[in-house]
Amino acid sequence: MRNLKFFCIALFAIMLSACNDDSDFENSIQPSSDTIVVKGDTFHLACNYFEVSDIKLNKQHSTQMLLGEYYDKIFGNTKGEILAEFNSPAITALPDYDTTAFYLFVNYSDYMATGDSTVHIKMYQLSSKLDAAANSTAVNPDIYCDRSMLLCDTVFKPVYDSASKSGTIIVNLPEKLKNDLLSDLKNQLASGNTATIRDFFKGIYFSVESGANAMLTVSGMGMNLSCRYKNEGGSLLWREFVFPASKEVRQTNSIKHDYSAAEFGKRADSLVYAFAPAGLYTKIEIPLTGIKKKFGISNQNGVAYVDNNRKLSINSSTLKIMVADSSSLSVPSCLMLVKESEKDKFFSQLGIPNGTTAMAALYDAKAKAYIFELNAYLQNELRNENAVDNDPLLLIPVWVDITNNYITNSRYETKLRGVTLWNGKNEKYPMKLDIMVSGF
Repeated sequence: MRNLKFFCIALFAIMLSACNDDSDFENSIQPSSDTIVVKGDTFHLACNYFEVSDIKLNKQHSTQMLLGEYYDKIFGNTKGEILAEFNSPAITALPDYDTTAFYLFVNYSDYMATGDSTVHIKMYQLSSKLDAAANSTAVNPDIYCDRSMLLCDTVFKPVYDSASKSGTIIVNLPEKLKNDLLSDLKNQLASGNTATIRDFFKGIYFSVESGANAMLTVSGMGMNLSCRYKNEGGSLLWREFVFPASKEVRQTNSIKHDYSAAEFGKRADSLVYAFAPAGLYTKIEIPLTGIKKKFGISNQNGVAYVDNNRKLSINSSTLKIMVADSSSLSVPSCLMLVKESEKDKFFSQLGIPNGTTAMAALYDAKAKAYIFELNAYLQNELRNENAVDNDPLLLIPVWVDITNNYITNSRYETKLRGVTLWNGKNEKYPMKLDIMVSGF
């Protein structure tokens, strides 16, 4: 009992001495003949932001697309246009109708606008089908649309539910298109085939001609063909055929950023940015060689050691990234740190952050920060004898699905989101990595 008392006093003294210096900590604890080495330090991180040329979209991204134009003083002007194909039900018969209606509906789940903002949109019929090359925010609409078949020229103002900011745009499609479509369906049925619109109608290009700061987040769209007919009893009935822009066919979102009037390039060099979609990412260098040198880490047969003979354990490693200021955009709900060499593979698979190549942090509104835990990443990197500092981490805005407090999948953020962050040069809120290791 007496020996235990002396050990507790000694341990308390060690911990007390550690509090006198929070930037460099190193002590040894000696129960019996074994030695446990504990070391800690803080590393300010070098980082820089860069413009993203494009992101590759998959069918999960197509459930949210931007339509319109919006200006933010920090991030400049963004235009979102849509190219969409429409799926077709298998039509086995058409009723003997006396009148028909053919219209397009566009559902939006959110919007951003200032004042009585409107958007001028022209809708063209696609001249060729979308292919795999179209699955990019840098898609060139001219490849798939020659603009020879104008379907609609409209100016709209978002009309929405005040609580959810959701709404629907309904546009009547041309009479000629409706008649041509019905004629094609009848010819297919007369040939003994099941009728679809897939070969006849290739899709729609939503071209934004001008906008006055109104951007919709489109959550779905489709075309509706309604036929009025009489049943055997003489009653008037309607039969509807819906052609949705679904995951079975392609949709893509053209995103164009104009940074000529943006402020981010003229601001202090102690700031970095995360801007979506396909806008600005930040590249963060983790000083692996410096960490190894500071903590006396060596490698042998894939195992990391502290002070040559004590196996390394990462007790804690916290990266806190502080938000510097806000813009008119909402901050990303989640940021992902992904190894640059693993980025394309990770997002092509809608990856779940595994802690070694990808780490996620939700925005902490109270702390005004994103807080990452890098234990598994550092443990994996530091045991690599050839670990170098040339595979940085990319800070990317993402959207994640969470079930029972676990991230079940992640994808690029496709809503308009942006945040300004302090980097390692800021004196008051530097981007820093606090590490505590031990050797057994």
